[in-house]
Amino acid sequence: MDLVTNEVSLLVLDDGQQYELEDKFKKLGIRFYKLKDIWIRNPFDYIKYEKAVDQFFKNHHAFDIIHLHASSKNYYILKCAKKYNIPVRIAHSHNTGFQTHNKIKIFVGNSMKKNLNKNATHYLACSELAGNWLFGNSKDVRIIRNAVNLDQYKFDMKKRLEFRKQLGIGDELAVCNVGRLEKQKNHEFLLEIFSEVLEVEPSAKLFLIGTGSLKNELTKKVELMNLEKNVVFLGFRKDVADLLQAMDIFLMPSLHEGFPVTAVEAQAEGLPCIFSSTITPEVKLLPETCFLDLNTNPKVWANKIIEIFKSYKRTDKKDILTSLGFNLKLETAKLMDFYKGEIKKNDKK
Repeated sequence: MDLVTNEVSLLVLDDGQQYELEDKFKKLGIRFYKLKDIWIRNPFDYIKYEKAVDQFFKNHHAFDIIHLHASSKNYYILKCAKKYNIPVRIAHSHNTGFQTHNKIKIFVGNSMKKNLNKNATHYLACSELAGNWLFGNSKDVRIIRNAVNLDQYKFDMKKRLEFRKQLGIGDELAVCNVGRLEKQKNHEFLLEIFSEVLEVEPSAKLFLIGTGSLKNELTKKVELMNLEKNVVFLGFRKDVADLLQAMDIFLMPSLHEGFPVTAVEAQAEGLPCIFSSTITPEVKLLPETCFLDLNTNPKVWANKIIEIFKSYKRTDKKDILTSLGFNLKLETAKLMDFYKGEIKKNDKK
């Protein structure tokens, strides 16, 4: 980011896919850079990655701020930013664990945290838990909430009825999960929970919003469990706010999370939420939001879902979330003030 010219640039690794957000960013006047044919799968890829990052900063270093939204394996971006004298180098933690169960990769990731911390000048996190995981307890971590546009996610009964009709939902229970179809999100356990729900509410529907590498595997599991009539894969959607209006329960049994934005969005709509206890308790924004242990029998989760479904009435939650710091307009202004303040400090040096 260059605050003198108000130019913002994005640097991403090219995973070979084209994302819709790219066009949206470009329309906003944001410069978009991709490191072509760079994707870290093994140690040899990392050598290639380092060369590409160094070359990028050699050619593009007229920035006031580098804001890294990645974990420790991408510490080299901040190291190069430091090499080319970019004064403000922000590391931002969005998670509480690595997206792998590979012990070697976890060991390497943990060993790289020291380099990340050494090359950053500022430490941001979406929650205290996320900050402690990546930076440790000794760092001065600034919390930037994963806020949302509360006007967009305001509960609307008219929209609810409209989208329930579109999805073919009548009076039956509608459960949903929003997230990538990846191991971290724990969809297999989610399906076990839903199978127990069907024992009591046989007409219930489960809507999975998102896409990912486990799509085929999960589709097969749905077939093996004879859930095809009740489980709907909606894929990547641009109308998540409207889809949430139609749901009755938001279920997130993730293995780990930082501070999931979708959890904020669901609560902003007054949608009752059940999260795994592995997710930071900071995500509980409403009294009715609850947590269950992943070691708890799926039937216990199912009973909680049905209990909420039969008793809960949704209302507008905008004022509550604004008071808790989850209004996107206010948090954006807070971040911009932070940027400007740090630039002024460096200008005086």
